[in-house]
Amino acid sequence: MGRASPRLEWAVGTLGLRPGHHLLEVGCGHGVAVGLAAALVTAGTVTALDRSATMTAATARRNAAAIAEGRVTVLTTALEDADLPAGRFDRVLAVHVDLVRGTGDPGLAVLRRAVAAGGRLHLVMHPPVARAAGDFATRAERVLPVHGFTVEEVLHRDLGGAAAVCVVARPGAPPSR
Repeated sequence: MGRASPRLEWAVGTLGLRPGHHLLEVGCGHGVAVGLAAALVTAGTVTALDRSATMTAATARRNAAAIAEGRVTVLTTALEDADLPAGRFDRVLAVHVDLVRGTGDPGLAVLRRAVAAGGRLHLVMHPPVARAAGDFATRAERVLPVHGFTVEEVLHRDLGGAAAVCVVARPGAPPSR
């Protein structure tokens, strides 16, 4: 297996994972970030979710040993259809999954319920145009509070000449309806 991209290394690094944490990755793709996280979450768990059976199969192959050890679970489902345990996850990571378009993805309600008190949601974008990263952060700061999250910080990183952004939010007040 090849080395992880700087984007995924940075994204996982923003999580501040500890051995006992429980992580959910939304849109796990080929499972590279899952593997990086599983190496850090040695006494916790990583749940990888993707709507594509092709991607979850790739994730399962890449992380077969951690799955056999019971430290990684792979789910094939759309986020809005996922039956995730309430308050389970210390960290949620979504890389290149735009959950804040328009008024927000219906999956945000699922995440709001699934993030533990004191947990964090990390939304990472690394678009080819620098302005797009800022636009994503601005939308996230507007949309996340509507869905019961408080934006805690916005991290920026230049990754090979292209701007990346990580919006970090925590569960806040219940969503306004």
